Amino acid sequence: MTTDRPGHAAVLRFPPGFRWGTSTSAYQVEGAVDADGRGESIWDRFSRVPGAVDNGDTGDVACDHYRRHHEDVALMARLNTNAHRFSLAWPRILPDGRGRVEKRGLAHYDRFIDSLLERGIEPLVTLYHWDLPQPLQDAGGWRNRDTAEHFARYAAVCRDAFGDRVRDWVTVNEPWIVGLLGHQLGLHAPGEKDLKGSVTVMHHLLLAHGLAAAELRAGARAGTRAGIAYSLFPHTPDDAADPADREASRHSDGYVNRWFLDPVHGRGYPADMRRHWERAIGDLDFVRDGDLATIAAGSDFIGVNYYTRRIVRADHGDGPWPWKVVEGRPGVPRTDLGWEIVPGDLRELLLRLHADYPGVPLLVTENGAIYRDEPAADGAVHDERRIDFLHGHLKAVHEALALGAPVEGYYHWSLMDNFEWAMGYWPRFGLVHVDRETRRRTIKDSGHWYARAAAEGAIPAVLPPTGRAGEPRPGAGTDRRPPVRTPAGPAPGDTARARVPRPVRDRRAPYGDEAAGRIRRRTPERRHPRAPRDRRKHAGTPSPGRAPVHADRPARTRGGMNTHPGTTLLAGLDIGSTHCKALLTDLAGNVVARAQRGTPRDRDGHTHPAGEIVDAALDALRSCVRRAGRAPAAVGLTGMAEAGALLAPDGGTLTPVLAWSDPGPAPHADRLRTAYGALALHARTGVLPSAKVPLAKWCALVAENPDLPSRARAWAGAADLVAHTLTGRLGTDATFAQRTLAWSPHTGSWDPGLLAESGLTEDHMPPVRPPGHPVGRVTTGAAAATGLTAGTPVVVAGHDHLVGAWAAGVRAAGQVADSMGTAEAVLTVTAEVPDTTAAARHGMSYGRHVDGTHWIVLAGMRSSGALVEWFCDRFMGMAATRGAERYDAFARLVETAPQAPTGLLLAPYPEGRACPEPAPDARCDILGMSPRHGLADLARALLEGAAHHVRWMTDTQAALTARPPASVTLLGGSTRQHTWTAVKAAVSPWPVRLCHEPEAPALGAAAWSGAALGHDPAALRATATELVPDPDAARAYRTEHRHRFLPHVTRSTEPSTGPSTGPATGPALPETAPCPSATDAGPHHRGDRS
Repeated sequence: MTTDRPGHAAVLRFPPGFRWGTSTSAYQVEGAVDADGRGESIWDRFSRVPGAVDNGDTGDVACDHYRRHHEDVALMARLNTNAHRFSLAWPRILPDGRGRVEKRGLAHYDRFIDSLLERGIEPLVTLYHWDLPQPLQDAGGWRNRDTAEHFARYAAVCRDAFGDRVRDWVTVNEPWIVGLLGHQLGLHAPGEKDLKGSVTVMHHLLLAHGLAAAELRAGARAGTRAGIAYSLFPHTPDDAADPADREASRHSDGYVNRWFLDPVHGRGYPADMRRHWERAIGDLDFVRDGDLATIAAGSDFIGVNYYTRRIVRADHGDGPWPWKVVEGRPGVPRTDLGWEIVPGDLRELLLRLHADYPGVPLLVTENGAIYRDEPAADGAVHDERRIDFLHGHLKAVHEALALGAPVEGYYHWSLMDNFEWAMGYWPRFGLVHVDRETRRRTIKDSGHWYARAAAEGAIPAVLPPTGRAGEPRPGAGTDRRPPVRTPAGPAPGDTARARVPRPVRDRRAPYGDEAAGRIRRRTPERRHPRAPRDRRKHAGTPSPGRAPVHADRPARTRGGMNTHPGTTLLAGLDIGSTHCKALLTDLAGNVVARAQRGTPRDRDGHTHPAGEIVDAALDALRSCVRRAGRAPAAVGLTGMAEAGALLAPDGGTLTPVLAWSDPGPAPHADRLRTAYGALALHARTGVLPSAKVPLAKWCALVAENPDLPSRARAWAGAADLVAHTLTGRLGTDATFAQRTLAWSPHTGSWDPGLLAESGLTEDHMPPVRPPGHPVGRVTTGAAAATGLTAGTPVVVAGHDHLVGAWAAGVRAAGQVADSMGTAEAVLTVTAEVPDTTAAARHGMSYGRHVDGTHWIVLAGMRSSGALVEWFCDRFMGMAATRGAERYDAFARLVETAPQAPTGLLLAPYPEGRACPEPAPDARCDILGMSPRHGLADLARALLEGAAHHVRWMTDTQAALTARPPASVTLLGGSTRQHTWTAVKAAVSPWPVRLCHEPEAPALGAAAWSGAALGHDPAALRATATELVPDPDAARAYRTEHRHRFLPHVTRSTEPSTGPSTGPATGPALPETAPCPSATDAGPHHRGDRS
């Protein structure tokens, strides 16, 4: 056991180079069974036999991994894995199993292996994971020894194609299961029930291993290794004191384990089990001279597929074997399949293999559990029991390592929920949840936990004794065996763990009634519809996902580990135009609680009731505190920039909170433009005059109430109001001040001349605090009302776009944030003041970043997500439907578009274009419509047009800052439309990253609150992963952008007339005509859906 720092929780650290991996197999995840010349497999044929697979499911589509492998590799990187085991589909490479090689199949796996290696993920390639080409089955399949020869030639083809990059190969996966379920019991493909045939198959599979291992080692790179992934079951006698049970357990072990391990390692078939087979079926005449020498080519590593144990008692009943597998011990926790969870047996198995086959490296090539994982109301998958399962088994591996077992790695089965053979789709094994309808991927809590363990190379020595919301943590780590103490820490059993009651449903033993055919088929309580056969062309983009509803969330961390009671917590509050969102996080960015409340709005839609908006924000914060069970050490605030109210001297409000979207002050913005000039105002303040800027709002208020300046104490933005309620003090941040049109980002001070236009003075303005400096501290009264601690510092972090970008890691010059939602904002960080004149002419604003050091250029597109809303209302008949349902329906429609790009060109400007090259009269038009296009094409064209426009905005900002983007990070609610983010990655020539924190502004506010305690706000960062587009889609989209989109939208721009002051990169900006808002995506856009 090691402790990283005094006072920190003890961890179990794994050796450097340990493989943190995941596993999949081709038929279970790939789908695309008729793509690129793939031949038919035995599972294609078997799954169409009525009743063969639960619910009539097939692997025709599975997880669509064949088309979405780039997305899945990005998921592996997000899980911090450094290894991945996958299988090649034999019929995808040799469609007939022999003869002609399908180059398209080789090319696919070639790309996949390269993409793994580019991410630092070492491939472990399985040659046979049960998808035998059907033509070989028609010739006798594995009962025909010729199949072993064909397999060796297939291995040579794969070696020649991939051997320069693949070191480790699994030849055959689980030969016992292939023989037992496929040929003895008929439960798997090819569905045979032949006892002698089953052992013949097992022998030929071992022969195939020996032949293939020789091929793989010949002519491949130095160090090439070949091994088998065995289904290994530790055995325990039902009554350890009964000699008959002990003998029965030993014989069953020979049947399941030694029958395969011994011959591969040169010991021949075990004599005791050979006698059993000969009594059951007669001579083993299929074992020819020289076979055992071929099989004894050996295994360069032992692949351990471990799921549970077998408890055996002596029984000379009606079956051929003198034993019976019993269903297990009462009180031992079980998976939802009914299998016992006994991590300690994995430890003992690894130690036994090390003792029996010394010097052979060990790999845990599969280990996992079936649970019924479904997303909760918040869209996340809270699979506590899988976290327990992982922890218990990884701890067992650590204990085996400490006792000398040469374990090189751990591969979790599976990367994602998949087609689970005869059980179809109801079982869920994955670290990643897959929606059976949309194929949307969602990393489960267990996946986040595993990602953290892999990143740190360590696991906690002890998991907390309770799970979410105080429920008893299931006892997946419970072990009834005597504890083994290791130098690394306490054994399993040192920590008291609650136990899960035995399932009421099927509690079958693992493959317990061999040969007699008495394994009961499990009938799931919930059946899933048969997956439709997908014949769509590859669009190069992931499928859409469901937009989760952000309900209050329990105290769970990003990594799946509950925060220690002594850990410092920080609170972040985001006051948005439709929702007020709160969260609590620890200093590492692990979010332990979330809540949101709707933002109240008055009937006219242009104001918010001040008291109610504060109450909504504090109620969300109060909910988080209650769920976390303790108060944060600091509170940070962010939100919409231009909304606010005037305060009275007594601290009450003289006005409601004026919404940023109110068009009423437009005449006053025009007056300011006329008086000063748009370019001059922009150079002075960083923003262009528009109805949304507070200075125009103040002018409108004073025009209606001339005595207002004498009655008003101060202006307070929405976030400032909440801070004032908590502390009794008033203050704001420079990034809010610079949105008023009355603040100079150059001097860092209010502009008295511009303030005078409204009759207000600097005394009416809130004090501007330096970044991370608290406005004040929580009062006793506010503490009592919220559950906070009196004296807690409260920081106004700043403008939500900027604070969210900071949390997403957009902090250095050249980094770009694309904040997606109802509207869209693009922000580029720069070290210097940008070309202000050119920025103004392009309708973009500029100012300081939240750190007060860097500068930013900001551009907005009001019609981004709004186009999706319009489409749903007008073309999908969903005007009365709100919430996630409409977005799901739109996403499903987009996914049915037959090709990408669609060939349609859409200019996404239903109400004019604000930037670049402002064009108030631009409209939404579509080019290229033909009879082949349908509603799905039009829906996808909306996303394509918006993506093209965002690239144009980004390119323009790159020109303004004289620096190409280092990366573009996508954040906000619309990132849940996965097709959209995939199109953006394809359109963009720069690295595109996806931020996985849905409330990045709130997380950023929490980070800046920590500065009041002396913590570095840069240390807290949301997780993000790079989106890797399909190369063909990327080429097509980028060509379309250069040769169709840009020529069309720039050609349609008519230069405006009006005075000009100096050169510009776009059309002249009118000084006297109404000007569209510069950035005016507004803070509401980040996915606040209501």
